[in-house]
Parts: sequence; structure tokens; C-alpha cells
Amino acid sequence: MNSTKPWRNWATTAALGAALVAGSGALGAPAAAASAPQQQREADAVAQARRTGQAVEIVARRTATTEVYANPTGSYTLKLHAQ
Repeated sequence: MNSTKPWRNWATTAALGAALVAGSGALGAPAAAASAPQQQREADAVAQARRTGQAVEIVARRTATTEVYANPTGSYTLKLHAQ
């Protein structure tokens, strides 16, 4: 049986998601270095999520092991995948 507490997994995912979305450099390029087209695609995903009421993937933030979604509430969801 896995001894890892569920809240620890959630906290780790939340911390990694915040670092990725904020562009801290820990997991991706700094947000300031993001290209204008990438920022526009992210803004479009956020707007679409609010309009439709459903999460929308921010494809520009996808990597081999992560997906980032804009939520209708204005928050973000990071999904991590084992490689």
C-alpha cells in the first residue's frame, strides 16, 4: 500500500502548477520571455474557458509530461504524466 498521503500529492501538483504557470523558471521559461503569440494563445484559452464554462487546454504550455488547462474560474490546472 502506498504510504503517501493524498494531500501531499495535491500539494506537490499545486506547487508545480503554480511554478509552471507563473513561469518561475523551475519548470519552464520565465513568463517575461514568453512570445507575444504564446501569450495571446493563453489569453484565448482563458477567454474560451470563461465563455464555455469548461476547462480549455493551453496547448502552448504542453510538454512531454505536462498539460496546462485554463479553468472557467480563472484558475489553472496542471496535469502531470509519467513518461
